[in-house]
Amino acid sequence: MENLQSQQVAMSRQVMELRKDLNLFFLFNTSRQYRLLRELVISKTSGRSEPGWITAEVVRNLLARIAGSGPVVQEIQSFLGQPEDPTLSEIVGASPLYRALYGPIDRLLVARVSDVLDREEDFALNFLAQFLLDLAVLPRELVDDFGHFRLKELRDQIDTIPLDLKLLERAPIYEQNLENLVALGHSCRAQLIANYEPLVFAIARQRWAGLARGAHRRRESPITFDDLVQQGRIALMNAIEKFNIRRVINDSRRAINNGRDVVSFASYARPAIHHEISDFIRHNLHAMAMPKEVAAERQRMALMEDRLREELGRDDVEQELCDALEMTWEKFLKIRHSFLPAISLDNTVGDDTELTLGDTIGDSSVNVEEAVCSRLMSEKMLQALKTLPERDRQVLNLRFGLDGNRELTLDELGRELGISRQAVHKTVGRVLKKLRDPGLGLVDG
Repeated sequence: MENLQSQQVAMSRQVMELRKDLNLFFLFNTSRQYRLLRELVISKTSGRSEPGWITAEVVRNLLARIAGSGPVVQEIQSFLGQPEDPTLSEIVGASPLYRALYGPIDRLLVARVSDVLDREEDFALNFLAQFLLDLAVLPRELVDDFGHFRLKELRDQIDTIPLDLKLLERAPIYEQNLENLVALGHSCRAQLIANYEPLVFAIARQRWAGLARGAHRRRESPITFDDLVQQGRIALMNAIEKFNIRRVINDSRRAINNGRDVVSFASYARPAIHHEISDFIRHNLHAMAMPKEVAAERQRMALMEDRLREELGRDDVEQELCDALEMTWEKFLKIRHSFLPAISLDNTVGDDTELTLGDTIGDSSVNVEEAVCSRLMSEKMLQALKTLPERDRQVLNLRFGLDGNRELTLDELGRELGISRQAVHKTVGRVLKKLRDPGLGLVDG
């Protein structure tokens, strides 16, 4: 009896933990629903940008979506034992339909809606959640204006001119209501972030402690504790955006009935925060990003090495570590070398020299013999050019770009020197013939 009571108390606490943020998530998703609708209207009707007209179009889209859900509404009303042809005001607010969709949705109701839509139950559940958000976004003044319409009448008259004119006339009032909804959604999001920031700090502190334990394997880490907290906050905000509160509510009801733990938002957000922080560490701790498999092996190796050092009382535990991890020696050394820190090529080789480590590394792509021959030929060319008259050297420099400038065509060179193209061609030929003299050493005799 005591075990049953304690189990019921534990379940009640889990339900309270889940419901603690239910309203915040619902209001945040409702606000986002309006913003998405507004963006959709603006993208489809780029020719009109007046705020009042945009608000009227958003409201008209909402009414059209609710009116188009008439068969589903009839099925829900039939399931609840309510009139199957309700007015708009009879399905919003504190109506039985609204309450049935706000809390855990009955599985039998989901199955019946699934039959009406001729789709799977997951689609039906998402449809009901979307329908609930549409009802929640409706401005209160809109229900006062059009609440007397039944859904069939609303569907038939949604595109008529009088209805559109009435929407345009009342648009400023609706806009104020919807702006308040957006502001409320932002405050709910801020409150959710504040509620779960302790979770972010706890995970960041845990990962920071792991980095501190491994500090003896590398130089000073470029990562700070604030970096980890910032990445955790980013993951938390993404989790809030993606969290499906409707699915969790219904899964929690089945979990309670089966005696299992309720899945809260913290259970959903924790692995997302862990993953984001781990990816940040993996990409920023080393000069090159490490594959996930190697990073996981490194972490396992680090934990095992700390334990072996404590057990054996010495630092040299490589052989024991390799045996404990059940790795081949080659794989062990490969992962082990990933612990080594990156060394800059700008580091000096000694204390009393300006020679850097990069200066000591040879370029394997360069053929030393060809480089030496090219250097000697360049020196001979410079000596040969000095034997030529000034005008001849100028012609060769401009024609072949020997001074590092762009090579000139015969026409460009002729305009530069004030002579014809043919004269330039003859001059270049005459100078090259001089350079072919075997006495200059540029060509074999």
